[in-house]
Amino acid sequence: MLSPVHRQAWIAFFTAQLELTRAMNRAMQSETGIGMEEYGVLLGLEISENGMMRMGEISDRVSLTPSGVTRLVDRLEKDGLVCRKSCPNDRRALHCVITEAGLAKREEAWAVYSREIESRFASQLSEGEAETVTEVFRRMSDYWQPFA
Repeated sequence: MLSPVHRQAWIAFFTAQLELTRAMNRAMQSETGIGMEEYGVLLGLEISENGMMRMGEISDRVSLTPSGVTRLVDRLEKDGLVCRKSCPNDRRALHCVITEAGLAKREEAWAVYSREIESRFASQLSEGEAETVTEVFRRMSDYWQPFA
């Protein structure tokens, strides 16, 4: 059972994360035409080997259902930000590949995203607090460890 202190910590984290995500998503959507989910896919593709991932890998990385990923990739493909290619080892599977336009859009979105991170998150933490937050969150998730 959660202690009162841990419960309050969770509520504070959950509420802050939700509010930050909503605000950042609104800013990115209004200024770049893509939201956090699209940004997550483009970033995942950019940092993946050869700029491509299988659709199932994307689903795992951005926590969307396979049909949700398909709809998201459909929109990105329609906008020329990604393309689909057959997997050389499995002709039934598809890779999603980031395009040059996708790389440019991810960079454009990063300008908005980083500004929002600075104003809504980083400005609220001292350097020491930022180090503590980093340490705690890294213990909870190893997803971004290779990219840190």
